[in-house]
Amino acid sequence: MTWRTLFTWPCPKDVSWTGAKAMMTDNNFLKSLVEFDKDGITDKQVKQLKGYTSDPDFTPDKVMNISQAGGGMLKWVRPVSSQFSRLPQVSVANS
Repeated sequence: MTWRTLFTWPCPKDVSWTGAKAMMTDNNFLKSLVEFDKDGITDKQVKQLKGYTSDPDFTPDKVMNISQAGGGMLKWVRPVSSQFSRLPQVSVANS
């Protein structure tokens, strides 16, 4: 699974890096980023994403050495995902 599959709209059949690159070349890709429903991200997706973003070597600069497109995408993913780490954790206590 690639980090890209954590934010899917709709879920692609090919979740490999090859599939992610193909998705990024789609004519509507930038529009889908602009219109992306950040509020629709599930707790499961946030948890999966933390597995990647908590890696200190998973930075836009390091990814750019491998793929300019991947590094650019990560520059978008980081701010979107960071809003979830700042949200308060609310738990409902049993009364």
